Order: sequence, then C-alpha cells, then structure tokens
Amino acid sequence: MTHTGAYKENWDSREHDYCPNLGSPYLYADDGDTKTRLIIKARCKLWTCPYCSQVNKHQHYIRILNGSNRLLDKGHQLNFVTLTSHETARGFDASYSVFKSAWKKLSQRARRKNKKTTGLPFEFVYIPEIHKDNTLHWHGVFTGDFSKRWWKDNSRQSGMGYMAECEPLENAIQATNYCLKYITKHLGQEISRKGFRRINYSRGFPPKPVPETLLQWQIAEPDESLVSIIETAWRVKNHKVILNGNEVTEIIDNR
Repeated sequence: MTHTGAYKENWDSREHDYCPNLGSPYLYADDGDTKTRLIIKARCKLWTCPYCSQVNKHQHYIRILNGSNRLLDKGHQLNFVTLTSHETARGFDASYSVFKSAWKKLSQRARRKNKKTTGLPFEFVYIPEIHKDNTLHWHGVFTGDFSKRWWKDNSRQSGMGYMAECEPLENAIQATNYCLKYITKHLGQEISRKGFRRINYSRGFPPKPVPETLLQWQIAEPDESLVSIIETAWRVKNHKVILNGNEVTEIIDNR
C-alpha cells in the first residue's frame, strides 16, 4: 500500500468524536501483540468544549456512582441536600464569598456530629447551581444522620440561608442521578472565577476507578506531526494505525 501526502482531520463534521482544541497534543502507544499503533488526541478538559464537557460529565458520573456504592458498603447513610445563600448575599460574587466562609464552619459542625452519632467520617460531593439572578445554591450528596432541621439551623448559624432541604437516599443510582442533573445544567457555560469548582468532593470521597493498561503512552513532541507518527507506524514498525477509534488507511492532502 502506498501512502502519500499529509493526513487531514475533518474537524467540522467530527467535533464531538474527540476534542477539537488544536492546541492539545496527540498521545500514541504501540501494541506489540496486535501490531497496532493507537493514537488519541489529548483533551483540553474545558467545560466549554463540546467534546470534553461530555467526557467530564461521564467521568464524574462514574466517580459519584462508584463512590456512593462504596460509601453505602461501609455503612454510610446518603442524603441529597440543598443549601442556599444568605438572603442579603445576592448575585454570583456575593453568594460565592458568603459560601466560602460559611461552608468551613458548617462542614466542621457536620464532621463533629457525624463522628459522634455514627463513628464515620463526613463525606460529600456538591455542585453549585447558578440561578437566574446569578445567585448560587448548592446541591449534593452528603453522608451522615442529619435532619432537615439540623441543616436549616446550622446553615443559618454558619452564615448561609435558612432555606435547606434534606432527602434520604436509598441507593447510589439516586445519588448519581440527582448530581448529574445539576452537573448537566451548566455544561458549555463559561464560569470565570478563581478557585471556583463546578464539582467538589471531600478528601475521603472514593476516587474514580482507573483501568489498568500495559501500554506505554507517549506524548507527541511539539515539532512531531501527526503525519510522521502515522508514517512511522506504517513504514518502520509495519503496524496498522487506529486514530481516535478509527483505522487510518490513507493519508490525504491537507485542505
């Protein structure tokens, strides 16, 4: 087979198949058993990216589902909790500033109470929600034996709003679906605020499982073209090439 010219990516028609950010590099690895070179485009991981935002969402879905199941197995009670900002703190900046201060106090109270009543650590994942007036509310899965009244009273005393909700959850699917609703709500929306995180986990919330691989992945150097990575596999290693999940059988001219 003869390969000439330069490989061309059709970014316009396949923008949701992989990250379209031209600044992210390619990764490649050789599978000696199948004589295949695998090439994937690294992700920019931005929530405004049409591809990466979906991958981000699914990765957090997996972590929350896996983590919630593991917490239940350890004897934790799961609750879906909604917290509000103080009524005088309206808008993004004011409500975010209030929350940063209040959450430190509120989470310390929750840790003490949970340790005393259950003997277990306080774990959580929460997602900020931006309302129409740009004021933040917070929704998440929290462990512990807490009542709605406890959240209302202690949120208020910590400096947040007096409105709070707490619903016990029966299983990990419930926990994950509640979180996914609010993760999805702001997909594609740019939120420029230093330190702001769309999804927040406690240190002890179980991590996402990482699949094992024996492949040695390499990052393409800045001066290393995609064409050279493909041609090296064909001409030197006699490997077939899989790029972003599809086999490359021809190199065609650049547009």
